[in-house]
Amino acid sequence: MAILTIVLVNVGLIACGNDDDKDNPKPEQPTVTSNSNQEEPTTTYSAVGVWESGNYFLSLSSDNFLTAYFAERYLDCGNYSIRDGIITCNNTYYARPTQYKIKTLSDTQLQVEISYVGVYGEKQNKSLTFNKSDKLPVTKDNPISGKSYTTYFSSSSSVRITNSFNTYYTGTKRANSGNMANYPMNMYYIFFNNRIYYQTFKSTSQMPTIGGWIPTTDITVWELKFAPDGTIIGHHNISSTAL
Repeated sequence: MAILTIVLVNVGLIACGNDDDKDNPKPEQPTVTSNSNQEEPTTTYSAVGVWESGNYFLSLSSDNFLTAYFAERYLDCGNYSIRDGIITCNNTYYARPTQYKIKTLSDTQLQVEISYVGVYGEKQNKSLTFNKSDKLPVTKDNPISGKSYTTYFSSSSSVRITNSFNTYYTGTKRANSGNMANYPMNMYYIFFNNRIYYQTFKSTSQMPTIGGWIPTTDITVWELKFAPDGTIIGHHNISSTAL
């Protein structure tokens, strides 16, 4: 019977959200080595890739960028580092660390124990078993960063809403008329598999009763449609099936 040994990687932590990677060495990836006896070759499994468990997913790119949706009302993304079998990422929006403790790792399966702080500041723990996917990992340079997309507020409204994806994880919603035009709403999002998963929050300057928006920490999922030149030309709300 093959003996599985978790190889602990001892590297310095890299602060998530730090765009200057030149001064920080890239940590190695978590691996598990299988070797039944000394005569057989050693097989090493890397955690880099996309791992899925139902609608949940964990994406680990080779350039140390993590993107994940693993719990209700929680989106995770940022640079990650590894130490003693634990993947650590400081969530770029909430500025709180998320830790993924590797329990088992093979070429097809990843089991982790996740420790994180929820949207409302509550400490949470969750164990998940992911299966390896053939999807491509997400990188920080996603296809919608720096772009915008305009649509109508509703099918019966003449108010147009412009969704601007200002960075690789934040954006704003702006209206062209009405009270909403005076109070843009903040958006936090992750991009995965041609979809955006986002939450909306009131601007710090927004008055509670006249903004016109309905901010919510619930996650909304859009499947995006792109033109050949990469322009966003449409979306379809798939929250009911993607969450």
